[in-house]
Amino acid sequence: MRPAHADEVLEIYQLGIDEGNATFEATAPTWEHFNATKLPDHRQVALDDSGTVLGWAAAVPVSDRCAYAGVVEHSVYVHPDARGREIGLILLRALVASMEASGISDRAVDRESARGPGPCRSTCSARTGGNRAVTF
Repeated sequence: MRPAHADEVLEIYQLGIDEGNATFEATAPTWEHFNATKLPDHRQVALDDSGTVLGWAAAVPVSDRCAYAGVVEHSVYVHPDARGREIGLILLRALVASMEASGISDRAVDRESARGPGPCRSTCSARTGGNRAVTF
């Protein structure tokens, strides 16, 4: 994910917010805030052949307390026009691979997933405990 993707990433984020199933946020943040809060090594974008962003995934630390070291909350957003093409699954697999490569093994889920793992997370063998995904 690069700054050149900012407008499209934030547009997709806002589309997810507007649907009411993605986050408790009311509006997408500024790029500066988004960039400052997402872990730089754990951001993914899916692009079509023309370079248009189809979706994105990113992770943020759950807490800065040492007891939560290595625990992150992740988000996966896919543009409504790109759904049904396994873009979310591809993004989630890439994100999980990047996190596991760096030793992150515990991931909290977003609001939508709190109702149970969606098809993407189920395909990746997500298990939920309460409202948290504990392994993939």
